[in-house]
Amino acid sequence: MPPAANQVVFVRAQAPWSQPSALFKAIQAAPGFQAKLLAVQTIAPTDFKLETNPDLAIITSQNAVQAIARSGEAEKFQGLPLACVGSKTADLAGSLLGGELRFTASTAKALEQDLLAKNFQGSVAYVKPKEAAHDFAQLESAVGPENWRSLVAYQTDSDSHNSALQDQLSRIFKQSSACDQAPCFLVYSYKCAQAFCEAVTVHQTAGSGSKTSKINLLAISAPVAEALAQGLAPGAVSIEVIPHPSERGFAQALTALFSPHLQV
Repeated sequence: MPPAANQVVFVRAQAPWSQPSALFKAIQAAPGFQAKLLAVQTIAPTDFKLETNPDLAIITSQNAVQAIARSGEAEKFQGLPLACVGSKTADLAGSLLGGELRFTASTAKALEQDLLAKNFQGSVAYVKPKEAAHDFAQLESAVGPENWRSLVAYQTDSDSHNSALQDQLSRIFKQSSACDQAPCFLVYSYKCAQAFCEAVTVHQTAGSGSKTSKINLLAISAPVAEALAQGLAPGAVSIEVIPHPSERGFAQALTALFSPHLQV
């Protein structure tokens, strides 16, 4: 049986707690489609200590929640006031950690501005990855460095030369060429976009013969789309920003792209 012509590739980080999403499963079940994971980054939890109970714990991602839940510090977050980025992060923090949601916003920057506007004062524990896109510098200055603790709960690593990653790219592009059907890559974050571009560049430099002249890219945000445009050859790809940054946004964009063959 020939492989399904339409490849939908989820470009994201892989963590020990990662599970296939409902969208991944829906695409995998759709006739004529294949859902694939391209793990351009790996996430690993790190050891950290919450020495004292803060007046507020800031959690900016579901990965941070999962890292806390698997740490020896999870019980200390029970009942803590929380400020979360994204409704899914807030929901997960409530169910896994038992914290009390006080503030939420769609982005880290928006959360910081909300806390500043409300003149928040008190001690803060910022649970973060080793390298964070937003540092909450204004909020730290407002509450005072003596009231601020940054706790590194996980780290994200990428290796564009990884043989398994390069082999998977080869298979994706070879299947695309054989089926004469452009693969569609769903890019979930800015750092994933950078890692993806690096991996594709390594792949091309290796002389594999694979080209990026026929690929579609769906970006979760405008900055992600910009990173893809800067990291890949000009005019080589089709890049589109999804309607809103969520699984539902990806589903809507995929339905529009593959209509009438895919409804997710």
